[in-house]
Amino acid sequence: MKIEAIVKHSVYSKSAALALIIIFRLVEHITSHKALLQAIIH
Repeated sequence: MKIEAIVKHSVYSKSAALALIIIFRLVEHITSHKALLQAIIH
């Protein structure tokens, strides 16, 4: 029972970390894209 819980927790934390990385990359991409758009507009 304990091992199962640990495995589930590690899988969950890994997927959560992956989700955070993806969100961070998306935010970074969007902000850089906005900067490019502003540079083009101005």
